[in-house]
Amino acid sequence: MVFCRAQGESSIFVLDPETSECLHYEHVLGYPRQKWVNIPREILATHPEIEIRNDLLDCSIYICAVEVSTFLGLVPFIAMLTLKL
Repeated sequence: MVFCRAQGESSIFVLDPETSECLHYEHVLGYPRQKWVNIPREILATHPEIEIRNDLLDCSIYICAVEVSTFLGLVPFIAMLTLKL
């Protein structure tokens, strides 16, 4: 399967270079052209070194803890996935 980005769309990912954790994500519209990115100060204060990338794609797969899925009422869906594994 090949993923490609729609023309005119882009994303900015701020990563921790040691752990590859995504610290910040920002969708950037192609028009009107945006010339800056807003990175929260808390990230810069708590991470002395960051990596800013725009060559990655958001694949829309989100992983959350069981506690979060229980809170959101996703227990039947989680149970179904567990049975298929």
